[in-house]
Amino acid sequence: ALPISGLLPLGHHTTRQTQRQQTGGQQCLQALTQDAFDLLLLDVQMPHKDGTATLKDLRRQPLAHNRRLPVIMLTAYSQPELVEQAVEHGVFAYLVKPIKEADLLPTLEVALARAEDRRQIESTLQRSHHQR
Repeated sequence: ALPISGLLPLGHHTTRQTQRQQTGGQQCLQALTQDAFDLLLLDVQMPHKDGTATLKDLRRQPLAHNRRLPVIMLTAYSQPELVEQAVEHGVFAYLVKPIKEADLLPTLEVALARAEDRRQIESTLQRSHHQR
């Protein structure tokens, strides 16, 4: 396991929930309703509710932030159907385990940058819509 907090780009940090491993998808979803997160690292294979089902539920949540939360899927599998499901649900990146620190850091940076780009575009579109 990699210590994520030391890898995050400046301005981002882990919280209590991310410093301990969630026991499954339902606990992950619960944590997301209690705290604001910049990014979610989500394993495909989790007990009780797998990562794909968790992602589907996340995208249906009433909290707009969680519906747009950038997600990086982690998995030991690279099957095309899993990659296709990840793309369908707006995953920002898909990493196959074992994951090396050298692979994770650029992935985190790119996902966070793309999320910021999307926020700026949405904000610009919203301002433009309100000015009409």
